[in-house]
Amino acid sequence: MRADRFAAALLLSTFTTALAPASAQAFCRTRTVPAPANFDSTTGCFEQGLPLYHASQCVPYRLLAKESPRIPNAVISTSLGRAFGAWTSGNAFCTPGLTPIELAPSAGTTIVGYTTGERGNNIVGVVDGPWPHSDGSETLSLTTLTFNADSGEVYDADLEIRSDVDWSLGATPPPDGFDFDAVMTHETGHFLGLAHSQHGDAVMWSGYTPGSVTQRTLSDDDKQGMCAIYPDRQTRSTGAGNVPSTLCNLSPGTPGATTPCGDPDITHGCSMGPSRSSSPSLLVVIATAGLMVLRTRRRRA
Repeated sequence: MRADRFAAALLLSTFTTALAPASAQAFCRTRTVPAPANFDSTTGCFEQGLPLYHASQCVPYRLLAKESPRIPNAVISTSLGRAFGAWTSGNAFCTPGLTPIELAPSAGTTIVGYTTGERGNNIVGVVDGPWPHSDGSETLSLTTLTFNADSGEVYDADLEIRSDVDWSLGATPPPDGFDFDAVMTHETGHFLGLAHSQHGDAVMWSGYTPGSVTQRTLSDDDKQGMCAIYPDRQTRSTGAGNVPSTLCNLSPGTPGATTPCGDPDITHGCSMGPSRSSSPSLLVVIATAGLMVLRTRRRRA
């Protein structure tokens, strides 16, 4: 997991030695406009652009069929089930109107990617071998969202997990271990459209302290953020007001996914690509978000 990034690899947040301010509502949503490189998410939310959301009442995802020798698919599946369950279970603020569903594994080898006309083909996998991103050695995992820059609707969400990390897959991590369930709970928050919170005790706080299991459990701030996006099954909250959700369709290539101008051309790697026409409503952006290790010495990253 790491500081949020948007188009052109702009960093959304940094770490400081102080905890986040204890405001009553400090959750933030990932947005269609990149935050400045020096933006500090611990002091407030970046508010430019539209917030992201999944329109469908169901969010499907697939694991790679080829398993990692470090983390078995059964472990990933169980952890994701717990993580998504934490976000979508009823709470004191609402019963979020969204159902994540694990489908049959993907026979492909690529984790991150968006194929034109195939919305909702969301992939989760372990990156075996060298980490392909210039995120530094302390990045634990990375979520990539592909979305319509004119509406904020998410077209695709993919999650990459590092293999060269001392993951703790048990009930209690060692003092210097990295709790897999905690990291997956944070990443699924990004998967569903949340950015980093200002609350130091929130799942969506931007750093992870080795040995901690705190981020397995949602704080009230996390729950309020989820309810702000998905208040019920029929409604999605956007920057332009509420819109109706769409019915579940678990097949990639949802009818109506293409437009009269065709799907947009996308350049991957935190960038923006224009559509085949000049219509600004077809611009699609790649946003990546994750969590970084917050060492006990709490150094600035």
